[in-house]
Amino acid sequence: RALSTVLRILRLEEAGLLPPAENSPFMVWTEDMPIAGYVASLDVKQSAQQVVTGLLLEALSPFRVLQVYRAEQFQIPKDASSMMFRCSDYLTELVSGVLGKGLD
Repeated sequence: RALSTVLRILRLEEAGLLPPAENSPFMVWTEDMPIAGYVASLDVKQSAQQVVTGLLLEALSPFRVLQVYRAEQFQIPKDASSMMFRCSDYLTELVSGVLGKGLD
């Protein structure tokens, strides 16, 4: 379930998580700039792409893959027809979820 949520987030526009392109560029008011009340344009698409990149890096990090693999070692199927979530399932779902439709 968590992996399907991550895959949905990787496709921000398709999931309706980005504002429509006609609402761009966005103007933001910030007080952190050297000039008080500085108005700047915010590139939402670039910020979103950075989030997507971070999610992919985390999902494919050696730590995360090892964590999934170790969790697989502790799963005990209740019966022979029980489905276990294996590390290979994780990687297959991740790759097919990302590359299945291609990346923007």
